[in-house]
Amino acid sequence: MTGQSVDLRQLEIFARVAALGSFSRAAEALHLTQPTVSEHIRALEDELGIRLLDRLGRGAVLTKAGHLLIAYAHRLLDLLIGAAAPVGAPRWVRSLRPAATAARRSSGMRSACDGARGAWSSRADAGRRRPFRDRY
Repeated sequence: MTGQSVDLRQLEIFARVAALGSFSRAAEALHLTQPTVSEHIRALEDELGIRLLDRLGRGAVLTKAGHLLIAYAHRLLDLLIGAAAPVGAPRWVRSLRPAATAARRSSGMRSACDGARGAWSSRADAGRRRPFRDRY
């Protein structure tokens, strides 16, 4: 670790890149520039000391470490959305919304998150709000 900290915005950007399979599509969906998205991902990888995405031409796919992190990222983002709802939220939290369900399913990411699904579905408020991971 480099002394910087991993932040939730980096995790949200990571989740969007993973879901869409592309830095440029994620940038467009997040209303950011592609270099900004790349910088966030690079900072996240540097902080964790491991590569999370393999860059393949114009695309990106999760590495083994990326598959492990994505389920945790979705859970953390679910908590953020749930905590922010009653008290208001920064603009970027309010912007979390469905964007790439089909891309996520076709990339095989659904299986990476299946282990976390049981905890959400057993919660009393499961019917009120879809988890972040289901939004992608």
